[in-house]
Amino acid sequence: MLGLGLLVAGALLEASARSMDYYGLSAVGVFFLIAAFVTAGMYYKIEKEYRKSVGGKPLLRYTVENSVMQENLERQIEDLQSTNRGLLLIMLFFCGLFAIVLPFILEDGGVMVVICLSLAAFLFLAERIITRYRVGKLRKGTGEYVLTENGAVIGGEFHGWNMRGTALTGVEYQPANGSGPGVLQIEYTGQGLAGDNTQRLFLPIPAGLEGKMPEVLTILNQKIA
Repeated sequence: MLGLGLLVAGALLEASARSMDYYGLSAVGVFFLIAAFVTAGMYYKIEKEYRKSVGGKPLLRYTVENSVMQENLERQIEDLQSTNRGLLLIMLFFCGLFAIVLPFILEDGGVMVVICLSLAAFLFLAERIITRYRVGKLRKGTGEYVLTENGAVIGGEFHGWNMRGTALTGVEYQPANGSGPGVLQIEYTGQGLAGDNTQRLFLPIPAGLEGKMPEVLTILNQKIA
């Protein structure tokens, strides 16, 4: 909707003011439309993989008790917050570095300082909103876990590692130690312009499913890139 609005605004600006600024509005509008189509295509692919995982014959499908789910949930949330915080600190560091260096290089150094500080504020706000949204979604999830060779459903969230730019990169199983169930840790990586982004998943494994773990580990290890 924003992309279409900018295209219309660009056309109106050209017709009324005869200003060349409409090129900028139209270019940004086209950019937003491309982003919309790419995002819609990726969500369609994710939804397709999700339906395939839930409706097919997964490697594991089970439900854990609320106490086990909460313990695993806190582990997942802690890892998520730590990862997002680390990425934010790296980005803020470069924003601060550019804000210090650019005034000595460029003529309009003051403008660049404002831009860098504004970008830092935007990144901080985005990290807070995204992290809070993910945490809230995890807390509203259920105790059902579904694991396939290409993805997993954890707390209502679907994670897939067979799409373009993603790959399964690590699998580790910690058997039960008497104080709780075993834990299957899965790592998968997605490529991005700013670098690879690694996600870690934690699946509590009830005692009744420990016998299936050798087969599950064999299948998953074959998928590791």
